[in-house]
Amino acid sequence: MSKVKKVGRKATEAIRSQARELVDLYKLAETSPDQRHCVNPGDAPEERDYLDFNDPRLLLSALECFANHGHFNDPFAKSVFQLVVRSEFDDLRSQDKTYGCSVEALSTRHARSTSGIERLVKQPQTVTKADGD
Repeated sequence: MSKVKKVGRKATEAIRSQARELVDLYKLAETSPDQRHCVNPGDAPEERDYLDFNDPRLLLSALECFANHGHFNDPFAKSVFQLVVRSEFDDLRSQDKTYGCSVEALSTRHARSTSGIERLVKQPQTVTKADGD
């Protein structure tokens, strides 16, 4: 049996975490009754954004960015990630967690700095609607 030649370094934990978040979002959408997952359920109904399992544009965009640049920092993927973080932040706050505890928990969960998480939860949401696309 021949040894498998090593191709190079593996992706960092942060990149793996971003990839896992995309996979998890698509799995949530897949298991939803209409195969759509609301990424910001706390917003007013007319402002909600959905990830459609049958629409691979987000996934393809993120993969294309990774293939071209070695990271998932695609603007659309960032927008969805921001919505997810804000939704998780709102969930933590509704459980009577303090602002600081919520930010720290998200920082650990997503392998990001606390200042990075704070920027995400304070910035306005920028994702485009997927309803009529």
